[in-house]
Amino acid sequence: MRVVRRRDAFFFRSYDKKAVSLHRFDSRLLAWSWPVVIIASAVAVNVVVANESQTAIRPALVLWFLLVCPGMAFVRLLRMTSIAVEIALGIGLSLA
Repeated sequence: MRVVRRRDAFFFRSYDKKAVSLHRFDSRLLAWSWPVVIIASAVAVNVVVANESQTAIRPALVLWFLLVCPGMAFVRLLRMTSIAVEIALGIGLSLA
């Protein structure tokens, strides 16, 4: 989205409305992506552990849940712009 000065806003009015609406859609989609991942991870770990399955995916799911999910619940509140930074902070907080 382009930053437009107040006096130039009249000339770019239609463009800015489209850009702002697309930006709002992207931010809403990103805002819901991590809660969905955290809930899906919790459900997957619960199913795998409750069934006492001895598959190779069980340690991977549990490790993913323990390394990423607890920290990501707090990192989301910081509203970072980079996903790589969010994941790094999420892992760091989970291990702390």
